[in-house]
Amino acid sequence: MSENDLGQVVRFPVKRAVAGRVYCPPLNIYFPQLFRIVQTVTRADLDALGVTDEQPIENFIHYTLHDDAEYIGTVEREAVRSIAEAGQESVVVRHHRGVDEAVSYLDAVSDIRGGEDTSPICRTKDGLFTLARRPTPSVWPGPMVVYLATHPANNRFGCEVWHIGITPDGTTLRGDDLDV
Repeated sequence: MSENDLGQVVRFPVKRAVAGRVYCPPLNIYFPQLFRIVQTVTRADLDALGVTDEQPIENFIHYTLHDDAEYIGTVEREAVRSIAEAGQESVVVRHHRGVDEAVSYLDAVSDIRGGEDTSPICRTKDGLFTLARRPTPSVWPGPMVVYLATHPANNRFGCEVWHIGITPDGTTLRGDDLDV
């Protein structure tokens, strides 16, 4: 798929994202900024849209890599480093070398999660990235943000996976301290 096709991925649209502060030394890239979205939708909001088969929601929390999405109701947006709410799932932010790799990854995530909705592919000047939700293992200190990138390495496989995790209190776990 060519660079011109990037905006044409229908199942997983490609959206712009802003660079964050998480740095991957082996690839010399910054991962996109993570945003916490808190949404409240009232009965009046639903009625104004003619939606009668849904119930109002209060303080629905969602994490995303782009802050330009449009939502109904009242929305609070905040750039964050970690997931503070104990009841949330963890998220994995992954770097991809191309759009085909990103789409294949999101297809696999969708298959494993039973067709649940996935986030769009995000693009920064440093490349393509995806965000996927995952259950939080009981051995983790709570929901974490995990960043992963495959990079060339001088080993028998020709590559390694660089990864770090950010705990709910903002502590960074690296290498062997993080069992992904």
